[in-house]
Amino acid sequence: MKIRACLLSASLILTMATTACSSEASAQGVEAAGISTPMPLPIFVNIPASRTLRILTCCDSITVGVDGSSYRDELAALLKPRGIEVVWIVAAVPGTPCTEWAPKVKDLIVANRPDILLLNCGTNDVVLSQAQLRFFATTYAQMINDVRAAGVKLAVSKLQISRVSEQPTLQWLPANEAKINNVIDRASKFYGDVGLADMSTIPATPENTTDGVHPSQLGEQQYANAWLAA
Repeated sequence: MKIRACLLSASLILTMATTACSSEASAQGVEAAGISTPMPLPIFVNIPASRTLRILTCCDSITVGVDGSSYRDELAALLKPRGIEVVWIVAAVPGTPCTEWAPKVKDLIVANRPDILLLNCGTNDVVLSQAQLRFFATTYAQMINDVRAAGVKLAVSKLQISRVSEQPTLQWLPANEAKINNVIDRASKFYGDVGLADMSTIPATPENTTDGVHPSQLGEQQYANAWLAA
């Protein structure tokens, strides 16, 4: 905004100076033969400066993507018109829980130097008991602390609830996911500078998720929209 304001001020000053000089020359009867009337400098508005962001994504099969499709493709397409090119860094293994990645976050940041980390995990974490739920909450908070301490911008996501109403056989772990979403919601709001992508609002329909957990191509677009909003 400061650069744009400087350009605007410079343009106005030069335009006023040109007009003043032209008027003075006419008053003195000086002919500017062969010189066209100066035009005001153009003012460029809403043209974003192109830049590159290194975005690290973590952690499980939803981040990996299915059949070569991932929300990364759709998110990159949404960011490009905004003047942002993305270098993707993928740290994800199908079936892995948040608690497995927590000790690795610091090293991942040091090794990859991301500008932003998108954290999507929890579906594979087990929180059947209160002790397990407390362990998950402590571990998740530590991940957030480690990312923030490294100076990396962070966005986390609540889980899409794996309940497909039209196909009861595709009901996976909705009780587990609901408990974890409560932890993620509280943790993200506690800090005030952590983005929250709410995947739990994405309907679990056969069109959005063919197997009850992993988003389809249509679902990936909705994931991308949620990340962009965060």
